Amino acid sequence: MNKKIIQIGDERLLQASESVEESSIQSEEIQNLIKDITDTIKANKDSAAGLSAVQIGILKRIFVVKDNDDTKTFYRAFINPEVIEQSRETTIEWEGCMSINSNNKRLYGPVERSKVVTIKYLDENGIQREITEKNFRSHLLLHELDHLNGKLFLQYVDNPENIWNEDELDTYLDKYQRFPEIK
Repeated sequence: MNKKIIQIGDERLLQASESVEESSIQSEEIQNLIKDITDTIKANKDSAAGLSAVQIGILKRIFVVKDNDDTKTFYRAFINPEVIEQSRETTIEWEGCMSINSNNKRLYGPVERSKVVTIKYLDENGIQREITEKNFRSHLLLHELDHLNGKLFLQYVDNPENIWNEDELDTYLDKYQRFPEIK
């Protein structure tokens, strides 16, 4: 079921989420939570690449990201994810968040993160998996993992002048075909 996304100012966004017991992964509660997160991403398909349980108000260490291959879009659940390796080399990507809006406009800012990250996690069937991603996908996984640790991407943006609302950023991108200079 599509759920309401909690917004900045809600204390839960700044709290660490609880691990999920392996024995409960197949429970109706956890399976429904994964479905709710996925349904909420699908309902926001134009602007959602991933969503954590905390963003729908549940402090569990689960997030779901949208993925695709040559033929279809699918959704990957990450339960109790942990970074096991990340590169020293970094990239800067402009990030936004469905929980960070001002006057009903999503906010964006440049965030520096590891260029490559390897994460170990349990999938929706309780099977341990590992995934290595780079560039935007690395940022996506680390952004969602930050939610589980009570961190928001705004904490990585040193200068408030680098925070743009979606309308301002879209106008700039249309005009200049590139992201703004970082101040």
